[in-house]
Amino acid sequence: MTVNSTEDQIYVITNTGQLLKGDMELNLEGAQPHNPKFDYLQEPFHKGEITGLDVCIRKQLIVTGSKDKTVSIWNYETRKRELTHQFTEEVLAVAFHPSGLHLLVALTDKIQFCNILSKSLNSFKQVTVKNCSEIRFSHGGHLFAAAMNSSHIHVYNFYTTDCPLPMQYTGHTNKVRCIDWFENDMGFASCGHDGNIYFFDLYTYKEQQKRNTDKDFNKRDVKFLSCVNIPGKPYEVYAVGSDKSITSNVIQKKAQKGNGAQDLDATISQLAITKSGKALFAGVGESRRPGAIQIWRFPMEKVNVVQAHSKPIERLRMNFDNTHLFSVGQDGMLCIFDVKDKDPRGLKPEPSLKASEEILTEKQEMEMYITEKDSLIQEFKNL
Repeated sequence: MTVNSTEDQIYVITNTGQLLKGDMELNLEGAQPHNPKFDYLQEPFHKGEITGLDVCIRKQLIVTGSKDKTVSIWNYETRKRELTHQFTEEVLAVAFHPSGLHLLVALTDKIQFCNILSKSLNSFKQVTVKNCSEIRFSHGGHLFAAAMNSSHIHVYNFYTTDCPLPMQYTGHTNKVRCIDWFENDMGFASCGHDGNIYFFDLYTYKEQQKRNTDKDFNKRDVKFLSCVNIPGKPYEVYAVGSDKSITSNVIQKKAQKGNGAQDLDATISQLAITKSGKALFAGVGESRRPGAIQIWRFPMEKVNVVQAHSKPIERLRMNFDNTHLFSVGQDGMLCIFDVKDKDPRGLKPEPSLKASEEILTEKQEMEMYITEKDSLIQEFKNL
């Protein structure tokens, strides 16, 4: 609790992490007691651990899901909350459709399909999936992969919700912690607590319903926590796990005695890599340690550490053009960082695509709007 320099406002942080502001009057002798009215200083925050985070490609929006049973959509340019929706169950994971018009929300026993309206979320379909801890849209948005019962991965057609047998993948024997799609959407990489990194080709091995076993990678007695595909290098990933190291599957296989791993001083729970492949962001996920973000420059040189969260980091994401980095943690905080490349040599500027401004609305709401507009026009004419 604190007051401003003019002593007319008081600021309070609650035990649920909310930041409030209230007007304050000095109680002079004989004056009536003043009961200040408090309001949010900026926006209501999550009241519990944030478990899901994803970034939209076509809009400047991010979505967060929390154990407080809410999903919030934020505009990272204006730093404003667009909307919050309350569910009846804890939110385990979220995925943002690239168009910015749809959302997937993983609950304890199902995945909810939602349309994003101007002021609310509208659930229009659901599929039964238990304990889905990871869910990711493909870059085109026509497919999404979900970790079924923790260890199986099913790939669904978003528009038809079909999940044919060849798209139901097995192999992991323990919890799947991360799914990362290939750049061409022809498959994805996954890692889990069983110490395995697998590569699944959706079409090359469709008939056999198998993964690309030639690319399998394993580290004994290690629980992998996150992996990212290296841009421009198919079947190459960086991964982190319980062994406190950053591992490349290709370098590790070439090394004779495990020299392909970069040792760390803390357990890393999340990775994010720039599109140029020049920098890697690593989020600390070790219990009883603050959730710092480490910045690595290739070839694997740690250049900076940013203290971000008071508890372990749960999710780490970058936006499509690599200008912003987002992190969420067990402390219920969402952190937004501006990313600036000090050495842009060799990067070709991509065609700029303006952020989409289209929104979905219900037919009834449009009819009400048109009726109200016509009524106001008629009143104006009668003046």
